Amino acid sequence: MPTRKTVEAARAAANKKARAKSMRLMSRREVLDLIPISYPKLWSMMRRGEFPRSLAIGGKCVWREDEVHAWIDGLSKVKLKGDAP
Repeated sequence: MPTRKTVEAARAAANKKARAKSMRLMSRREVLDLIPISYPKLWSMMRRGEFPRSLAIGGKCVWREDEVHAWIDGLSKVKLKGDAP
């Protein structure tokens, strides 16, 4: 039977792994490959608060992958002719 310390250690390891996965950083190229817009348009969207702000690491712009995917998930679907109102 596992002890309390081993269960807590297992939970801590699982939380650390989940946090590391959600904290993956994406380069500008990766973001633009995922979202088909130009960099000036992306920059403009960031300024207006319509897209997650980038982080500066070593003079480079990077984005948190979880924030980018959350933004994509929040986009509305295109209504098609014949769709119910």
